[in-house]
Amino acid sequence: MSTILAIVLFLGALLVYICILGLVQYLLCRLTPPWPGLILPVLSGLSALAAGAYLFLFAIAHTRLGMLILSLVVLALLLPTVIFIIIYRITRRRFRQQDEVERMNLQDL
Repeated sequence: MSTILAIVLFLGALLVYICILGLVQYLLCRLTPPWPGLILPVLSGLSALAAGAYLFLFAIAHTRLGMLILSLVVLALLLPTVIFIIIYRITRRRFRQQDEVERMNLQDL
């Protein structure tokens, strides 16, 4: 029972993490230079890979069940990275469309 509770608490904490940082990601993506919107996806991806490397080298990767658990943990930790990249792509696409409309309006003048 405690394992199920630990998994539920982990997923709940991950959801809160994604929601709060998703809002920060959206605000960073709305800035004029495109690189601030890439900070969170890069940091999130690197931290997931570092955690996976740590688990692989020192903790649980010595059995088949350990490799399965390792794969699931890395996939769960890469989930925020995927969400941040999706937020970045959608926000930057809207930003580019608005920029093109402004250029067309300036050319019409």
